[in-house]
Amino acid sequence: KKVKVIVKLIDNKKIFLLEDKFKKKTFIICDFPKIREYSHIIKYLHLNNFFWGTVHLKCSPILKLNILNYIKILLLKKNKIDSMLMSLKNLFIKLPDPKFIVSNEKNLILKNIKKNYTKLFILTNNFNYDNYLDIKKKKIGIKENFILYLDEGLYSHDDHIYMNFKNSHLSNKNDFIINLKNFFRKVEKKYKMPVYISLYPRFNFKNQKKIFKGFKIFKSNTALLVRESKLIIGHSSTALDYPVIFEKPINLIDSLNFNTYLKLNIKNLQTLLNSNLIDLESGVSNLNFEVIKKNYSAYKKLFIGNDNQKKKSYELMHMKFVEYTKKNK
Repeated sequence: KKVKVIVKLIDNKKIFLLEDKFKKKTFIICDFPKIREYSHIIKYLHLNNFFWGTVHLKCSPILKLNILNYIKILLLKKNKIDSMLMSLKNLFIKLPDPKFIVSNEKNLILKNIKKNYTKLFILTNNFNYDNYLDIKKKKIGIKENFILYLDEGLYSHDDHIYMNFKNSHLSNKNDFIINLKNFFRKVEKKYKMPVYISLYPRFNFKNQKKIFKGFKIFKSNTALLVRESKLIIGHSSTALDYPVIFEKPINLIDSLNFNTYLKLNIKNLQTLLNSNLIDLESGVSNLNFEVIKKNYSAYKKLFIGNDNQKKKSYELMHMKFVEYTKKNK
């Protein structure tokens, strides 16, 4: 109610203007994951002395690639040479320091705190934790026990375009779907619980209902479904934050159909969470209902946030911005 949010497109890139109605102060926030694509805009904001900053809400572990794996992922790209040149350019590009940094990554803030130009640091939680705060008192009305599969759009995801991949994460979509449904049926038979599917939100619901005929599918309420479930099955979705928050057992699925990038992401997650890893083609349907709380706690601190924060990230940001403007009239 206190902030007017305007989304502007500059060179087809989103710039968020948060205008405080009381102080008439405008804050310009750049989308951190693609920040190097904004380099000319950032330089303009810097030269014209705007109060601008970056929001970096890390919500999944970043892959640390050796040379061999980097080459394997590079081969998945449409324009391999352009991708390699862009990576090299990113290593050497020098951008102005922002006037403020918003992040759930304490190390990022500590790394920048000595810079004279950056005036404001806001440590917050990621947006999945905001959703958790939203649904704490909500009910979903499901009474039966169930296992939840977190779909992540493996055969049609926005990231494929952004990351310039030639194809989806799958080498054979039909094989993957057949093997996945067979796995679900085995799980249902063995554990006497239905498998519910939480769909990737941008999927067409009617099409997916045909594909997963015989299974109950949902297009929203992922956090609520996770809270009410007995166990989570997934791959590498950022929605895996929710079972970490609610301390639900996570079982990750790998497949011969997955490309190198997805396989590395899954392995990375499995190591961090100490979760059960299932090979889809093996025909094995053994699930692990154990939660390694030590790993979950460490993951939460690194990628999700702090339980002591009761405000949502945007509420905290606004509060800090107003405090700053009062002190710096």
